[in-house]
Amino acid sequence: MTKYEFASRLYRDKREMLDAIAVQWMSTDVWTEEPREILSWLTDDLLASECIDGWGLSLQSPNAADEDYPSHMDENSYSAADLALAFARLRATMCDRRGHPHLTAFHSQSSSSNSTATGTPGGSTAR
Repeated sequence: MTKYEFASRLYRDKREMLDAIAVQWMSTDVWTEEPREILSWLTDDLLASECIDGWGLSLQSPNAADEDYPSHMDENSYSAADLALAFARLRATMCDRRGHPHLTAFHSQSSSSNSTATGTPGGSTAR
């Protein structure tokens, strides 16, 4: 059985883990705007790229003893495109049929994801 882990939490499958990453990224205080504003001017691909770079998801472990340890992306077998799809799902969850964000949907997801204020949730690495 494959395990999917992010921020010291286990997920049932890759999709659930990627959705949690997207919610947590949008929940961090790196954003000075409201989520609806961010979604209005950033694409899903750009959000995924920012998240990957910001949390170092594509980097190998910074611990010298773990130099052969794979990156979070390699360990959990996902790509930037997979994470972009998670941002698209989050965008769809937050928007009504006319394309207007539902912030209550976002806030209920972000509060259930147990996100932190800044940096990588759950510590200094994404694993």
